[in-house]
Amino acid sequence: MLRTRAPTGKHNTIHTISLWMPGILSVENHPEADMVQYEFYTPHDADHHMYYQVIEKSGVTDAAQEAAFRAECESLHEPLALRGINDDDLWAREAMQGFYADDRGWLEEQLFEQDRNLIEWRRLASRCQRGIQTLAHLQGNA
Repeated sequence: MLRTRAPTGKHNTIHTISLWMPGILSVENHPEADMVQYEFYTPHDADHHMYYQVIEKSGVTDAAQEAAFRAECESLHEPLALRGINDDDLWAREAMQGFYADDRGWLEEQLFEQDRNLIEWRRLASRCQRGIQTLAHLQGNA
C-alpha cells in the first residue's frame, strides 16, 4: 500500500491507494472525503475480466441515511466518478493495449510522479511473480 501524508484544508485529495491481488483496488477519500471506492477485477480469460465497483461511506447507520446515500450515488457519484472518470480510464487502458502488446511500450512509456503506485506495483510483481496464469493452468494441464 502506498500512503502519503493526509491532506489538510477544505479540499481534500486522494492520499491512499492500495491494491490487493488477485485484483482489488481501494481509493480512500474518493469520490468524497468520507468515502472509499473499491474496484474488483476478476479474470475471465487472457483478454477479458469482470469489473465491479463499490462505494462505502462512513457514518451511514440507518435506513433513511442508506436511502439518501443510494440516491446521492445514483444521481451524482455514478455518473461523475464511476462512469465519468472510470470510463475514461477504461478507454485509456484499452487504447494502450496495442502500445504494450509488442513489449516496446515498456521502453517508450513516459511516467510522472503520480505513477509512483504503478512503479511500486511493477517492482513488487517483478520481485514476487511466479509466471502468468494461462488457460492450461486453470484446466490442470500446465
